[in-house]
Amino acid sequence: MENNLKHRGGNDKVLFIPDHVIDSYVVMKHTHPGHQVFEIGHETFRISTHSDYQSGMQGLFDAIKAEPEHFLGYRDFSLCGTYKGTMMKFDAAGDVMGDTGFLVSYAFPPNRRMGETEWRIDPVFNPSSTFALTYPVSFYSDNPSLIGPEASINQEVHDKIQQECNNRSWMVYDAKSGELSINDFAFGQNQLAAEHEASNMRDGFEIFGSVELKSLPDVIKGITYGVPPPLWYEEPNQLILTQKFSSDMNEKVLEYHKNDLRKIGMGDSLDEALSMNIKSGKPDFKLYSTKEFGEDLAVVTLPYRRSTREGSDMIFRNGMELLVRPKVGDIQRQTFTQDKDIGNITVKNAYNAMQQRSFLLDKDTDTWAYLNFKETDRNGNHPMETVSGYDIRKVVGPLPISDLKDPEKADTLYASLERGNRQHVEVSGKSFFIEALPKYETLRVYTGNLQKSNIEELKKAADLNQSTDQTNNQVQQTTNTQRQRNGQSQS
Repeated sequence: MENNLKHRGGNDKVLFIPDHVIDSYVVMKHTHPGHQVFEIGHETFRISTHSDYQSGMQGLFDAIKAEPEHFLGYRDFSLCGTYKGTMMKFDAAGDVMGDTGFLVSYAFPPNRRMGETEWRIDPVFNPSSTFALTYPVSFYSDNPSLIGPEASINQEVHDKIQQECNNRSWMVYDAKSGELSINDFAFGQNQLAAEHEASNMRDGFEIFGSVELKSLPDVIKGITYGVPPPLWYEEPNQLILTQKFSSDMNEKVLEYHKNDLRKIGMGDSLDEALSMNIKSGKPDFKLYSTKEFGEDLAVVTLPYRRSTREGSDMIFRNGMELLVRPKVGDIQRQTFTQDKDIGNITVKNAYNAMQQRSFLLDKDTDTWAYLNFKETDRNGNHPMETVSGYDIRKVVGPLPISDLKDPEKADTLYASLERGNRQHVEVSGKSFFIEALPKYETLRVYTGNLQKSNIEELKKAADLNQSTDQTNNQVQQTTNTQRQRNGQSQS
């Protein structure tokens, strides 16, 4: 990636990966008793500090779990990223200031009045994703122009800012607004006064950052347009502007790993991050992603390392690691290594294995894989085991499942079970859930409300329905015969 920025004219965009300039991930707790917005009483606490995104999410999950069931007042948790060499600051609402860090994930407490019992986790954005930081034309101009495709401020705002600059006051603004008008700005003699003024202006005013008004050019430098709020900087972050990227990259290596991401179920969401990390020349790096499986939240970590052999430009992915916060049960963490016996498993395979389910590893040999939860290594991982010769079609095929009557639906059912999914099926109108259980050459069976059952109960549902149908047919035949007799006697 070219990194030579223009100093005159044009809107310059710098593509970067937030994870490259993050010093640490911090779990914060924010309380505001009485649910005040800007009144006195807000408190922000640092709960824990972590070196990487996955550990940070683990810290966020642990903080939520440790929170007492009954709490007084309103509180929430957040995971924030801090920039290298920068002290993180927070505004009056407890939000991290955009020039000192950024919000990664947010945790909302359950609303007891609405009958909620579970905390809600909202991943704001992935620190491995690439972002384009756009500097307006005025950033590099001696005479800042307030009109441009990326920076649009009307004359009323221009005059007001210039006036307030003369008073040496402070300004806050709503960075979420697309077209900034005078109603998106608030001013005060100090930072706190400006924030109070913003809170009183109108409902929904979202303070994003505050700027000390020393001069008009300084103000323009303090406002970055057309990018997400986490990329706001009062001053340009030199760690970003001075990133150096090698122009040499083996395109075959890049394409191989892009295809690999698709094979494991990541699609193209991490393509840009992959390319930039390869170009960076780092000896090792990680890509992150968050995925939802039903009501479970999973953090996926993909570690890469560069070959140390002289002259080699090969890069290897060292398996994957999943951190899962299930709706019910304990937080799970598991590393899946990549070796000749296990091969390339998908993220969905890995998640299903962590839920004590089995998945098809090799179709040619009917080899299935599953985690042995009875054993744990020193790193807390469960070993992966395999079993061969289990044909899911022979096990499921004879069962009286409704979808098996349709060849297309039957293929969909088999494919889902092979991925390790728990699959809903119907037997004579009655609901069941089934999972492959190759270790014992059978199936796990649950009732429609997920109570443990078995294959025999599933079969009985069909027999009972058949018996009921036969009884109904007999009753109907007896009724018809009686009607015929009655008709003959009347004649």
